[in-house]
Amino acid sequence: MGEEVRNAAERLRKLLRAAQYPQLSALRLEDGDVADLLRVLHFVLLDSSRAVAQFLVDRGYDLYGKTDARFVESAFRLLRDEFRCFPSLSVPQFLSKQFVARRLAIVADAAAAVAQKRQELQRLKRREEAVWSPPQAAARGRRELQPTVENHVLPSAVANHAASILQHLKQQQSEGEQTARRRVRRASSETPVQVNGAAERVVPPPTPTFAVQQDGGSAPPVR
Repeated sequence: MGEEVRNAAERLRKLLRAAQYPQLSALRLEDGDVADLLRVLHFVLLDSSRAVAQFLVDRGYDLYGKTDARFVESAFRLLRDEFRCFPSLSVPQFLSKQFVARRLAIVADAAAAVAQKRQELQRLKRREEAVWSPPQAAARGRRELQPTVENHVLPSAVANHAASILQHLKQQQSEGEQTARRRVRRASSETPVQVNGAAERVVPPPTPTFAVQQDGGSAPPVR
């Protein structure tokens, strides 16, 4: 038994195990038995996936009730046309006892193509069964958040800092108003008057001073 035959048989065995082939241990894959390979090819195309079998029926293929040669001929044709899998042997060569590794490879390629087609059909079915919901319905299903008073309460540290800033601003405003009033009083006391068409500044009279006499009496004010 060559290494090529052993590798081809192991690859086919893994694919059949994934497809849940019954009584896998009873197969004589390394021997290249024609009856076993025909049985495996029939299982792969018709029994491993109901979706793929229905797909082949819808495409017009009939693999039941045929002779071995007719079955292999139909199987090779659908592999070429539907799965883009091109067998490297003719029908008589596949039914012979020669080309063991190549016959195993053909059946393994068929099993891999059917598995890929099964996944493709499953994705298509899920896409068709998916229910689309409009955005409005999804928006109504979401819970709307309502603003609450707690969301607008400032922390105590921030509130105290803001209060101190307001108090400082009020104090500055009060001091500014007092300064403005003093300036107004000073300006009003020094308001110029018109004398003969010319502006003169009115100077307030000097404060009278009193001279104290030595005998204790008060003297008249000095001008």
